[in-house]
Amino acid sequence: MQKKVLAVAIASIIGLAGCGSDSSSSSGSTTTGTNFSGTVNKGIVSNGQVEICDVFDETGCDSDESSYYLKTTTSVDGSYDVVDAPLDRPILVLVSKATGDTATTMKCDIASCTDTENGDAVVAFGESFEVPDGWTLQAIIPAANTATTTVNVTSLTDIAAEEAIEAGGSSGVTAAIANNANQAVQEAFGITSDITQIGAVDLTDPVAVAAALIEDAEEIMAATYSASLLTASDVEKSTLITLDSNTGGYTVDTSTDGVQGVLDSAEALITTVQTEINEALEEAGEEAISLTSVSEEIAAVEPPDEVDAIPVENADEIIAAKAFVQDMRTAYNAVQDEGDLKTGLDAFSNELDVIDDLVSTDVDVIFENTSLAIEAIVDAFENAADDAANYEAANGYTVIISGDTYSINETVEDTLVVITATATEFTVVDDEDLSGCSSEDKDQPGYVCEESGTFTAEINLSLDSVVVTKAQTSLSASGTAVVEGAISNWTWSNSPLTVENGWGWSDSETEDLTIDSIGIALDANLAYVAGASAASFAGAIRLNATDITLNSDNQYEDTTTETDNSSGHGGSDTGNESFSADEMSIAFNGDITANDETLGVYLSLVADNSLGYVNHSTWSDTWQCTWTGSVDDGCSNTDESTNSEETANVYVKLHAIARVTTNLVDAENNAMAASIELKADRNAFDVVDASITIDYNGVDTILEADLGIQDNANSALTVRNTEGAVATLNALDDNADALAGTLTINGVQAGSIEETDDGLVLIRYTNGTFESLF
Repeated sequence: MQKKVLAVAIASIIGLAGCGSDSSSSSGSTTTGTNFSGTVNKGIVSNGQVEICDVFDETGCDSDESSYYLKTTTSVDGSYDVVDAPLDRPILVLVSKATGDTATTMKCDIASCTDTENGDAVVAFGESFEVPDGWTLQAIIPAANTATTTVNVTSLTDIAAEEAIEAGGSSGVTAAIANNANQAVQEAFGITSDITQIGAVDLTDPVAVAAALIEDAEEIMAATYSASLLTASDVEKSTLITLDSNTGGYTVDTSTDGVQGVLDSAEALITTVQTEINEALEEAGEEAISLTSVSEEIAAVEPPDEVDAIPVENADEIIAAKAFVQDMRTAYNAVQDEGDLKTGLDAFSNELDVIDDLVSTDVDVIFENTSLAIEAIVDAFENAADDAANYEAANGYTVIISGDTYSINETVEDTLVVITATATEFTVVDDEDLSGCSSEDKDQPGYVCEESGTFTAEINLSLDSVVVTKAQTSLSASGTAVVEGAISNWTWSNSPLTVENGWGWSDSETEDLTIDSIGIALDANLAYVAGASAASFAGAIRLNATDITLNSDNQYEDTTTETDNSSGHGGSDTGNESFSADEMSIAFNGDITANDETLGVYLSLVADNSLGYVNHSTWSDTWQCTWTGSVDDGCSNTDESTNSEETANVYVKLHAIARVTTNLVDAENNAMAASIELKADRNAFDVVDASITIDYNGVDTILEADLGIQDNANSALTVRNTEGAVATLNALDDNADALAGTLTINGVQAGSIEETDDGLVLIRYTNGTFESLF
């Protein structure tokens, strides 16, 4: 698994697959639209291609993904019109050089301009020239409404749009991001009006300037700022204002190389505009105008060092989201190499590693002998005579009988087994019909014999004491073993086979067993002690199964042949067996201690067979050995077996919980409880619902995903807490795909998640702030 997924998944459990998504447009009302118009002015741009869309990035409009996309051109006066634009979402207005026979031109509204498309020819004030290839100008409407009627595109809107698109990243521009960028440019240049609604005045048109002087001097101010940025490069414009990722606001370069330099140029340009306009007015016999008041207003502007982010409606959600990210970061750090939780679990694991190899073999022997001993006691309960003091069980154990107490105390090889059990209920009924054959018949070749029987049992054993010791490892326990509603019907028959030059026989055996329930409950202590090394598990062990069904059918044949020169012996063993249970479960709950360090452990495995899956196996084994005279010709053998498989409609549902709990001392020397819990639920044939909960520092961080089995794809990963915070990460197509997703608080989106080209995972909040996830 890649580390970038580990950074989000924390516990290195969940792998991601699937596809990313685009979250650049937010949901909102699209039942009505708005019509607006505007002017493209840097100066005035004629025959410029205008694209309007609601899905865009640094490369421009995505016409395929946009739910709204319109293309038009500017007129001779730089104006354009838009019809039925969507409401309540960011919209990009992008102007570029048009293709075709008619050139895209711009008016020169500074002292002189350079026509780079025509040999760097000098262009005088008021004349037009062709814009260079690759030229663009843009504006972003944060969220249009029915009152949106004017959207101008100038150098000021271009700066704001570039900043907003960079802040939005691959997650897209939100209304808050666009608002903050527009507001930052507005305040940086001392403008009180929305920058998309001013700056359209043609500075080379005396009538337009005179009208603007009367109606709104900020129109002239904004136009002169835009004109002063005519030759500024994208890099130079990007340094004028810079996003502060911590606050969502912007810092402003107030130096003469920054915004103050643009203001100084604009103030000087006012003199040029006044001179040029008054010359035109004088030629026309009109009265001259004075732009001194505009110049003074520009000179009075004091650009701020920073512009605060605009408060957003979901400020509380953003605060909660940032706290959630901090909790995720804390949980992640806790399970890293130097983290408190990882360090503590590693240290404990190392303690167990020292004794693991020594214990594992001994534990296998202990549980095997425990099982055989309980089996022997059940055998004794069933078959021992009423006055018996000892009973030799079929598996070799000797059971000591004293009243209702049955016990074993012996050493098997090098394992000491001491078990005492009492039957609080033991009802076993054998109803056998053995009349089909007699002992005399069995002594003769080819005898015919048929037997059948019914076995019923209700068993409730009290396991008063279980002590089993192998080398330095020992099990001590007490508990109960309960069998309810056991019914077995069986048949057995033997008959001769007709074999040329020989003889043979056939055995057939069937059994149908049903058990209502089996339950074993132990309070156990499994311990290992060897010198300075010690480890133990102390707690409860539970095993349960309900509605068990076992059906078996076995056919055995054996033949022998003899002739003057050869002989042979062969046979076959074929059969099938079906097993099912409605539910089976095993659980461990207790403490593991290794050299005075303790972990709480809980494990629960439940198999739910409510859909009726039957594990059906068949087998076939045949063999044949031959001899020629006294020479062994050898033997041949074939062995085949099959097992049934689950299907999409019939399969076993599985539910697993594994939890480890420990006490830690954090970096500040404070004691705390911490735990890691894994849940896995298979409720569908090809999907496992998996979750990991990390409880650390008093906070639960929960990771959830649907893991595909049977070669199916995985779902998105969800990280959440118990207070309404949810981060959803889109799954990955392959290891090369970048992470992407959203972060919500009680259903309200507070941020987006994206991975940058250099592998950094960022959280971008809806107020424009951002931070790295880890």
